[in-house]
Amino acid sequence: MDWTLGKNFCTKKAKWKVVEEYKKLKLEAEENYKLQEFLMDHGLAIDIRRGRIAFKCQDVLLAKEKFDKRLPPSRSLFSSQTSSILPI
Repeated sequence: MDWTLGKNFCTKKAKWKVVEEYKKLKLEAEENYKLQEFLMDHGLAIDIRRGRIAFKCQDVLLAKEKFDKRLPPSRSLFSSQTSSILPI
């Protein structure tokens, strides 16, 4: 009889450990999912900002080209001759 009680106790204890581990894993999975969503949302926001920055850079380069076309080559805003006199 003692052996049966001990066996049942070990079985219940093992089942309890499995249930507890399952609960911990389930909670971890939920936290991982939330973190993944957070990172994806922020990654998307970063990608959008990078796109806007690239677009702005392209606008600046086009504006520079237009500006440089209006000036003689020696007077370009970004030439090495005039860059030293521009305020920083």
